[in-house]
Amino acid sequence: MRILIVEDNEDIAGNLYDYLEGAGNEVEWVQDGYAALGMLAAEEFDAVVLDLLLPRLSGMDVCRVLRKDRHVDVPILMLTALDSVKDKVQGFEAGADDYLAKPFAMEEVLARLKALVNRRGGAVVLQPLAAGPISYDPLSQTVWLQGSEVVLQPKSLQILLAFLKQPQRTFGRAEIERIVWGNDEMRSEAVRAHMSTLRRALHSDSLPVAIQTLHGIGYRLSPEFLDAGSAVP
Repeated sequence: MRILIVEDNEDIAGNLYDYLEGAGNEVEWVQDGYAALGMLAAEEFDAVVLDLLLPRLSGMDVCRVLRKDRHVDVPILMLTALDSVKDKVQGFEAGADDYLAKPFAMEEVLARLKALVNRRGGAVVLQPLAAGPISYDPLSQTVWLQGSEVVLQPKSLQILLAFLKQPQRTFGRAEIERIVWGNDEMRSEAVRAHMSTLRRALHSDSLPVAIQTLHGIGYRLSPEFLDAGSAVP
């Protein structure tokens, strides 16, 4: 793998660099957000290890620029000392694919990077999908909600595609974990964070809540949402 480390702490960056390079990867390192954007504009990487609290431009802002302005889909593993659920939700909404709180084990960093790279591109869908007011065009990989484009990050899109394939079905937390992270062990707050992000993305004042939580059971597209009207191509 070719990995970009974006970290201003020289000790942490040095340890990451040595470990990842020692595991057979090609590694580059920059110390601030603007340098990261410049490097990613000029070169190709398989994954990015991104610190949240960076000088000049935060990791959160780097994510937003990459995802919303440049539409870059390189997998991003965010490393940070801020580990509350709120912080994680903000990181996922900005475009991070995974989130690891400091202190962390080097082995886990490498394992998560491998998993992200192996699953890059998300679920493969060849046919258009539609349910209620939502539609998905596989050629452009675009989600539409009542005729308006909805921008989703890769993991949120994977979850939504699972719902669209079986819109009447309830998915348990463990099923969603497998859809998004495969066999990697994830904590339940990561699922909740992604579901919160997806709800926000599908929010419309003219529609019922899109994702319904069935406590102790799982998640589904709410029947009221599905009955709200057909998707507009």
